Amino acid sequence: MPDLTLICQNCTNEFVFSAGEQAFYAGKGLETPKYCPICRAIKAQERKIPAKPVKPIKNKETTRNLN
Repeated sequence: MPDLTLICQNCTNEFVFSAGEQAFYAGKGLETPKYCPICRAIKAQERKIPAKPVKPIKNKETTRNLN
């Protein structure tokens, strides 16, 4: 298998999908990657540390009736 040059669906940069990587993916039954290694690493990091929702601040100024 020759190396393949693919285009990342996220950043549109080209990346090489080597013959060794192709054999590994085929052996595991995985599809050809759609994202470059950098974008895959960013996505993996985002899954590890998800954004936490911000709790609203309650104080007397925002909760009292101004009428």
